[in-house]
Amino acid sequence: MELRKRFGKRIRELRRKAGFTQAEFAEHVGIATKTQSSIECGINFPKVQQIESYARVLNLDVADILDLSDTPKVEENYLVSLNDLISKANDKQVERIYRLAKLVMED
Repeated sequence: MELRKRFGKRIRELRRKAGFTQAEFAEHVGIATKTQSSIECGINFPKVQQIESYARVLNLDVADILDLSDTPKVEENYLVSLNDLISKANDKQVERIYRLAKLVMED
């Protein structure tokens, strides 16, 4: 995926997670809603000042805004999924999972 589209997707996800509509977010950042839409759609790329404004409005570091990796962090992926599996397992399954994890950790 090209950079503009990845960045737009990232901003959209962060904006939604923070609970802003596109119009509200654009107002806080100081740009037109249409401009914000074109950035989120990957048509345009924001200026450095806009990225700094994104960070300020979202209460994040610029580095967090620019984290465009498609790979979820381990905590968000494996640990959450593993915890979900264990919470649904019966006692015998939990014991098996424990034994398997112990074997893996010994390597």
